[in-house]
Amino acid sequence: MHRLIIPDYSGNNMFNTLGNISANPRTGLLFPDFEQGRILQLSGAATIDWDSDRTAFPGAQRLLTFGIEKAIEIEYPALASYTLREYSPFNP
Repeated sequence: MHRLIIPDYSGNNMFNTLGNISANPRTGLLFPDFEQGRILQLSGAATIDWDSDRTAFPGAQRLLTFGIEKAIEIEYPALASYTLREYSPFNP
């Protein structure tokens, strides 16, 4: 099985998503590709890792491990009409 390791940083301190994952690990991720006009949709199960070494991710409070069970690529040409204005200052 393929997996993603996603660092979790302090946000609004509400932890709603983490609570949802604790209650039901079935998760989905959506990645729009604005340059090519495509969407990558991943589905699988996530776990919250509170104990692993996070030195590779300075400031991360925990790690999410997302096990990819299914991947779907969708052509969506309308995305290609969007342009990047700037990156979020809140994303490290």
